[in-house]
Amino acid sequence: VFMKYVSFKANQVSAAGWFYNMNPDVIRRDEAVMELKQRLGAKLPADLHLQLAPRNLVITDKTTRNRFNFRGMAVECDRSRVRELQEALYTMESPKEAKFKYGITGGR
Repeated sequence: VFMKYVSFKANQVSAAGWFYNMNPDVIRRDEAVMELKQRLGAKLPADLHLQLAPRNLVITDKTTRNRFNFRGMAVECDRSRVRELQEALYTMESPKEAKFKYGITGGR
């Protein structure tokens, strides 16, 4: 199945992670995906395809029940491979260190 707005073949696509403070309106997605793949390096399996997709995110404060809406970029892949991508994302260095090496995905 080849889904609309998906850059690879997948049965179902799921989000494996998020980048906050990455404005979807001005980001160049192909450059961001290339940088993310470079950043993950050998930790990312060669046959695992991913994409960045803009999403509206909503967080509800538990105490006040206020809802906060903001936009971010979701890191998506085939639903059957989400766990592998999450494990690779968890191994990234902290934003404090990465923001000097990676201009697009570093400080997020």
